[in-house]
Amino acid sequence: MSCYVTIAGKDVWNPANQVGKIFVGQVELVSRILGVESGVEPIIEDECHIDAEKFSAFTSSLSSTVRRTNNFAFRELLQGVLEVCAVLVSRAGSTVSPPVDVPDGLARAMPGFE
Repeated sequence: MSCYVTIAGKDVWNPANQVGKIFVGQVELVSRILGVESGVEPIIEDECHIDAEKFSAFTSSLSSTVRRTNNFAFRELLQGVLEVCAVLVSRAGSTVSPPVDVPDGLARAMPGFE
């Protein structure tokens, strides 16, 4: 089984259900910590809808937080979710500011609909 992740009506990712649930849970927690709405809705019937504008703003806020923190453990814990978010923002046709260096191969390892 898999989960369809859509942004602005466009399918951008099709992770396994467990991966999708981990992602949504991470984003929910980080959103509360940052005090910024993520735009990521709960998974319902194997579908997760994301508000493009809120998600882009959330991802940019997360990127800024990661860049300015001097807490190594905090930065490392946030880095993975930031990189996945950056791939999704890119697939939705937007950008993250400040830019995120996504590891080679991450986007290819995220089944999508490019």
